Amino acid sequence: MDRLPTELPEWISQQLAQRAKRRTATLGGISNTIRKLSIVDASSLSLPFGLGDWARVSRKASSVKMHLRLVAASPDTVFPDAMVPTSGNVGDRACALHLVIPSDTTYVMDRGYDDYKKMEAWSTDGIRFVMRLRDRAFTTVLEESPVKAEGRILRDAKVQMGSAFRDDKQTLRLIEFTDEQGRRYRLVT
Repeated sequence: MDRLPTELPEWISQQLAQRAKRRTATLGGISNTIRKLSIVDASSLSLPFGLGDWARVSRKASSVKMHLRLVAASPDTVFPDAMVPTSGNVGDRACALHLVIPSDTTYVMDRGYDDYKKMEAWSTDGIRFVMRLRDRAFTTVLEESPVKAEGRILRDAKVQMGSAFRDDKQTLRLIEFTDEQGRRYRLVT
């Protein structure tokens, strides 16, 4: 295994992803309205201390991260499309540049990818995305849409991200809601 060039599994992975893309190109996505989704997320893997010195993130820990783009081409067809391996101390935002690219998909991301300038650029470039926001994410509300008082949707608003007002900022949609257990979520799209 030590003699296996690291480029070989990377090349095999890329070839398999390209084959999956070609075979799923005609699939319509999750539904007629949602179309294809690309889920972008990362997983950390802790490494044994002696074997992971090259990936040390603190005096007591070593880890690597696998930043992944998973394509849902239909309700029955899901495949990994791209991966960026890093040491464990590389943030999710840094890898978004490699995983969120112009395509016919809607990107779904968690709180670790909330970079206001990237969101504006994606919106300007016509890249569709839905992102869960951190509680501390600052939004400037431009316009509120009515929501049912008894419903689980708490807010539907047009917003701009960040605190500084600029005329050239992109307007995004903020949806706040509660789930069945009463937990509050904020999504921006």
